[in-house]
Amino acid sequence: MKNVDNLSRALSAHSEQFDFANSLGRNARDLLPHLDWDELAPHLMLGWATSSVSEGMPWALVSEAAHLGWEAASTAADETSAA
Repeated sequence: MKNVDNLSRALSAHSEQFDFANSLGRNARDLLPHLDWDELAPHLMLGWATSSVSEGMPWALVSEAAHLGWEAASTAADETSAA
């Protein structure tokens, strides 16, 4: 939870970037459920670097937001398949 609090503070002025990175992680999990985070992250980093939303913000600052989105989508998918 500490990482989430630090991330929220760091990106509070950049909510559009945070939201985009979070959505990037969620969408990647939905579209590529067979890949784990370590396989997926390099592809997301490239997507981030080439997006107009990044506005030069380094991937290192938003990778946690993308990972949180990926984890949320993973949890939702697990709950749906268990039902």
